[in-house]
Amino acid sequence: GEGDMDKVCQQHGVACVTGTNPDTGVVGLSTHGGAGYLSRQYGLAADNFVAAEVVTASGAIVHATPANEHKDLLWAVAGGGSNFGVITALTMKAHPMDHVYGGLVINVAPTVAMATRVVRTWRDWMPTQPRTVSVMCVLPCGAPVVPMAVVESDQALVPQAAGAKASLSCSPA
Repeated sequence: GEGDMDKVCQQHGVACVTGTNPDTGVVGLSTHGGAGYLSRQYGLAADNFVAAEVVTASGAIVHATPANEHKDLLWAVAGGGSNFGVITALTMKAHPMDHVYGGLVINVAPTVAMATRVVRTWRDWMPTQPRTVSVMCVLPCGAPVVPMAVVESDQALVPQAAGAKASLSCSPA
């Protein structure tokens, strides 16, 4: 269901690298790479595989880990998609993560030149930011805007107390 993995992780103060849309299935996204808000900090979802249970074409059920005889299969499904069998279980690294600060920034870009300037500025700004800052730029076809989702996940910067409010002082400069 919608965001099921995120909801379970949240109860334990952790998060896994998943996509940006809670409707996308974790296994399908992850086996094809899987970029999300935590990717700058922890890599792609596929980089965070710990184990996978795979039903092979011969019908064998294989438990693949980095330390067993099926480590090559785990390596293959981490970004190689479902071409290696049916994945029936996937174990991923969970990272300490409670509250984050984020939101949507809408950049008005009524011309291609303006949209180009916005994206170029974003491209040049991102490498100067800590790995805890994540920005996803969207280029809607024909729309006069360049929306960006911005997230700060540094647990030392974002207020963590129950009911605490984040402010722009928590956001990247």
